Amino acid sequence: MHLLSSVFQSLKDVEIDKNMLLIHFDGENFKEIIEKNDNLLLINDIIKEENLKVSFVYDKKVNEKSTEEILKEKFKNLDIKE
Repeated sequence: MHLLSSVFQSLKDVEIDKNMLLIHFDGENFKEIIEKNDNLLLINDIIKEENLKVSFVYDKKVNEKSTEEILKEKFKNLDIKE
C-alpha cells in the first residue's frame, strides 16, 4: 500500500466527467502498479461513490525519455552497453 500511496502523490490531475472519475498521470511510469488487481480493488474501495467509475489516463509527456537515455544522463562517467 505504501508504494501505491507514493504513486498517487505524483498524479497530474483529477476530474469528474458525468459519472466518471478521471485520474491523470504524466506518462505510463506507474501504469503497471496502478492496474494490479489488488490495487484497483483498493482504489475502488476507497472511492465509496457507487455511481462513480474510475478511469486512469496516462498522458504522454512531450519529451519522454527512454530508460537508457535517463541512465546515460545520470551516470555520465559510466559506459552503458548498447
